[in-house]
Amino acid sequence: MMNYLVCKQLKGKIKCSISIGGISDLNMTIENHPEIGKVCEEIVPNFEKDRQEELYKRSPTKWVDALLTNTRFLLLHGMADTHVYYKQSVILAARMSEFGISNEIKLYKNDNHGITGHIKDVERSCIRFLKENSKK
Repeated sequence: MMNYLVCKQLKGKIKCSISIGGISDLNMTIENHPEIGKVCEEIVPNFEKDRQEELYKRSPTKWVDALLTNTRFLLLHGMADTHVYYKQSVILAARMSEFGISNEIKLYKNDNHGITGHIKDVERSCIRFLKENSKK
């Protein structure tokens, strides 16, 4: 989630961004992992006072249009991720495409949050993506 917040804040200054198992809908994450809601109560300012607004601020699928820049995105996600449901990346990629935001998504069947079963492919994909997009 943090890289999307940074891209939003530094609009137009970041050429490319890679997300591995990233949260893009904090509401969905809390639905699947209620304990994350407790963490948010502790570390997110105003969370208890204005929960929906704070969830919105941290859910790029809700404000993907704010990412409309020349930034290109690579989303990598393990389909057996038990921390962040992989469909968050699928939904975000689809929303990005709706707005014409350049993105690639790569899903890894039967792999976890860190995509540890495909680490070499993740490395190759990241290196290729950075080489292709960091100089444009």
